[in-house]
Amino acid sequence: ELYKRQAYTTIAQQNEDIRARNENLEQEVQSRTKELLDYNQQLEQFAFISAHNLRAPVARIMGLGNVLNLGTIGPEERNRVYEKMVDTARELDRVVRDLNTILEIRKNNESPVTEVFFHEELALVKRYIEKEIEDTRSVIRADFSNAPRIYSVKPYVESVLQNLLSNAIKYRHPARTPVISLKTEAVNGYICLTVADNGLGMDLELFRNKIFSLYQRFHSHVEGKGLGLYLVKSQILALGGKIEVESRVDEGTEFRVYFRNRWSARD
Repeated sequence: ELYKRQAYTTIAQQNEDIRARNENLEQEVQSRTKELLDYNQQLEQFAFISAHNLRAPVARIMGLGNVLNLGTIGPEERNRVYEKMVDTARELDRVVRDLNTILEIRKNNESPVTEVFFHEELALVKRYIEKEIEDTRSVIRADFSNAPRIYSVKPYVESVLQNLLSNAIKYRHPARTPVISLKTEAVNGYICLTVADNGLGMDLELFRNKIFSLYQRFHSHVEGKGLGLYLVKSQILALGGKIEVESRVDEGTEFRVYFRNRWSARD
């Protein structure tokens, strides 16, 4: 009788182990399936954005080349065509570099972590986009006193700042001087970078689920490739953070970027 009870107990334990393993296996299969579906969707989006954003400048260069081949334009017009070709080639180079950045983010999340000071990164980014700032007379105000630094991947922090500032300038309101305010603070284990503007704003009821997708633009009269905010979210997710947005049409937009708060380069 004792032997039977022990046997039943052993069998019951084995059955419970098998059931638990099956549940874990099913959960893992579901998780891997979701990852695969997400990856395939991202791959389709990447293929679409690559084809679309590369096709336009290539077609423009070919068209300008055909104009030169006609041989019916004068020296002054020929110089203008050359200038347009150079500008288009630069645009093509920017697209390729943006797409390469996306690939690098997906391929390697083990980039070196260093001490990053927000005021230094902002100064660097302002030099990069100096012409945009001057041409639009944009006013940039920053207060990083509550969280002046973070241990993170420096190129990502720089890229996030540049894309959010460029986005705010690009979607400025035509009736007022662009004012962009930045601040940082510690929030629940994160360092939160807030970037707020007084620009065109957008209807979040319509666009909230599309804001960070590839090839999304919300103001048809503004030129753009639809890559900037996608890059921002990709980089923040790669850093273990998150991003939020609030916006009102004709009032402006506020992005809140939450960087995971590493305490040292070893975290």
